Amino acid sequence: MLKPFKCLYFFLFVTLFSSAQNDTVFIKRNPPGDIGEDSYITDTVIFNSNINDVILYQSTVLPSTHGSIHTYGQYGLLLENVSKSDCMNHGEEVYNSTDKINSISETDSTLVIDINIYDNCCYEFLCDVDVDESGTMNLIYHGYSSSYCGCMCCFGLVYHFRKEDLDQVKAIQINSEPKSLKKL
Repeated sequence: MLKPFKCLYFFLFVTLFSSAQNDTVFIKRNPPGDIGEDSYITDTVIFNSNINDVILYQSTVLPSTHGSIHTYGQYGLLLENVSKSDCMNHGEEVYNSTDKINSISETDSTLVIDINIYDNCCYEFLCDVDVDESGTMNLIYHGYSSSYCGCMCCFGLVYHFRKEDLDQVKAIQINSEPKSLKKL
């Protein structure tokens, strides 16, 4: 026969595990500014969705947004991934700089757009795309972090698209900023 405390522990154990979610992810990472191997923060992500369970980690593409679906359906361009460079510069000139398109590379099946952006030193970026009715592609990024640093950095983002032969994009800009507009 179970003793009272053992019954309580057993009841708590059964209650916790019977009501737990099916999909639980534990993310282990170092705290900001800490390089020690023995210290870490654990984030727990619990999904309660019957559709697609998505983990957004570091700089990545926001999946299946209205803009990305429209861009793929109308223009045959599917944003597959985004790669981010580390901070390339955080000097005084960064504070007066504007985002810019460095290069556009195209093959029969790919479109790669390399840009420089200027944002908070601690940020990662959630990236998206949309094309407006005039045929201007808007490369969108949202900076986020668990902390906010007191500095700005120049980052490189490279947007990688899978390309099918549909309508032609006429221009590209970054975050709806007219100064970054580059006509094709």
